[in-house]
Amino acid sequence: MRVDEIPISPAVREGIRRMGIDELYPPQEEAIRSGLLDGESLMVASSTASGKTLLAVLASAKALESGYKTIYLTPLRALTTEKAEYFKRLLEPLDARVAAVSRDYDSPEEWLRKVDVIVATYEKADSLVRHRASWLKDVGLIVVDEIHLLADPDRGPRLEVAATSLMRMAPRAQRLGLSATVANYDEVSRWLGAKPIVSRWRPTPLREFIFYDGRLYYVDPGSGRLESREANVAGNPLIGLTLNCLLDGGQVMVYAHSRRASETYARRLAERVGALGALDREGLRRDAEMIRAEGRGLDMAEQLAQCVERGVAFHHAGLLYQHRRVVEESFLNRRLKVICATPTLAAGVNIPARMVIIPEVKRSAREMSIMEYKQLAGRAGRPGYDEEGYAVIIAPSKRRLSSYARRYLMGEPEPVKSNLSSRLCWAILASTSSGLVEDERSLNEFLSSTLLHIQGGYDSSSLQSEVEFLRRIGLLRSDSLELTRLGKRVAELCVDPITALIAKRLSSLPPSQLDEDVALVAVSASPDLSPIQYDVPLHMIDPFTSALERLGWNAEGREMEIIGKALALKLWVSEVAEETIANAYDIAPGDLYVLRENAEWVSTSLAELLVVLGRHKSALVFMELSERIRHGVRPELIQLCSIEGVGRVRARILYNHGLRTIEDVARAPIERLSEIPKIGREVAARIKANARALIGEVG
Repeated sequence: MRVDEIPISPAVREGIRRMGIDELYPPQEEAIRSGLLDGESLMVASSTASGKTLLAVLASAKALESGYKTIYLTPLRALTTEKAEYFKRLLEPLDARVAAVSRDYDSPEEWLRKVDVIVATYEKADSLVRHRASWLKDVGLIVVDEIHLLADPDRGPRLEVAATSLMRMAPRAQRLGLSATVANYDEVSRWLGAKPIVSRWRPTPLREFIFYDGRLYYVDPGSGRLESREANVAGNPLIGLTLNCLLDGGQVMVYAHSRRASETYARRLAERVGALGALDREGLRRDAEMIRAEGRGLDMAEQLAQCVERGVAFHHAGLLYQHRRVVEESFLNRRLKVICATPTLAAGVNIPARMVIIPEVKRSAREMSIMEYKQLAGRAGRPGYDEEGYAVIIAPSKRRLSSYARRYLMGEPEPVKSNLSSRLCWAILASTSSGLVEDERSLNEFLSSTLLHIQGGYDSSSLQSEVEFLRRIGLLRSDSLELTRLGKRVAELCVDPITALIAKRLSSLPPSQLDEDVALVAVSASPDLSPIQYDVPLHMIDPFTSALERLGWNAEGREMEIIGKALALKLWVSEVAEETIANAYDIAPGDLYVLRENAEWVSTSLAELLVVLGRHKSALVFMELSERIRHGVRPELIQLCSIEGVGRVRARILYNHGLRTIEDVARAPIERLSEIPKIGREVAARIKANARALIGEVG
């Protein structure tokens, strides 16, 4: 089907053509012929880069014509921005208002009433439902991207509850599920109330291989038998396969099972790739300098920059977001030739390469699932550049060759299975907070709408056990499913019920016992903070062990995890330099950023819960701690950091020069501010103006 034939607004068709698209891909055409633009709900399972997002844009344009909103759910915050920009470009002729939203889980975001397309993370969608955002009734299209993540043990339950709630709050809305790998599309389609569209078509054909002992093994499509051919690779197979692809004009993605492995692969490959002649050395040098400028003395940044100068990069969640963006853009622009990445890159960031190499089929300590392998292999082949894509697993032995062939080359992906049974508390709190559930009958109706129920995993006895647990800890009333005041606040804040138990424990402590270390371990004990990976120095363990004892919290074997998070936060709020935290303590910059962001939210949430519990003095401790975590400062600098343009370093310099309040800065002569080291006249004028605005002085 040509773009001119799409039954959509001519302005939208023109926008599609401006992106260089003249003809639809087969899965896109099939979706349109199956009723996409007539309001038909669809579950589309087709390969990476087969144009699934365009289907969402087309359906949203139709919804907009009828006066309805679109809500598009994505797994990653980076993806919300990427998808929002895509919608903006294509819907610009319709004057569509598009917004990307994430974080701030304590708001119904009523300003979104004026927005036509809302791109939200799964967690933000959950929050909007719990706050009963009034505009949700105006949603005419619900899109769930990467819908196979329903099977994720951590995020799947939240996605399932959010999507189920949206479908019940906007029952007439069209539903669109998108994924590259859904084996049990019939079950997932039934949950969505959608017609399945399943396509194996790819814009770039994929060839899958296993390398062993100098040969590439593959499944012959005619006979179904394992065949092989010479690989023309001598020595290290990872290096040989990579160089062969690069010399033929392609790019390579190497998937590593750990961060350390990704860095090791990158350093090894950089030694050989850097010697190749066809590198844009000037462009790579600029990329490396951007990384160094953003890194501010970080050892990891320097190691990455050195690899990038030689055409190779590592990519994992421990990197700063700015560094990941430089790497991704350089690879997309074909300056970088190789990325060595942990599998998080396959979670949605659209970075294809001609060849995907998997040296070890592991995810941390376990063997990679077939679905995970298919997600990685699906990145092979870049439309417009490659005639074919190649996915290669390296087998360490003949026995592994046989098992890998049976499992990954001949096997089918595992079905998407609901994990909601492990987080029924979430379902109860979310559905009651949203107003969808008022009693046991409506709770059963809600749960009967979940994928868990369709797959036969709903257990009424387990549900009753969770209800009793929520009553026992004071989140539900003893004689009904009505939320208590504390329960309502827990639901609105989108925190785990265990965080409420921590707040109740804190409420029993006299404020005099609530020192900084106790507050930090309380925040770190919350399951709403993910663990971080580094070795805690032995001499720093005892103070936090003592703090846990003073808190009176049973860590249930998680003592070192809690202490690790608490120490990292302690370093941050004590104004230890970021490069020292990274270089001396080996705390990855990306991990510290995520920890700070989540800890700020948990600290704020504990403050809110303590207010509900009537412990206002204790609440003030966590309100202050939240501000300190936000800025990374000691208490005396919080006020200065509220001035736009004043961060933790500049605030300390101002404080040490006698400027200790907003008023001090607002009334200081420009000349005095300009003479302070690292300020200068331009910055002095700006922060003085911002300080004056804060105290109500204008002009």
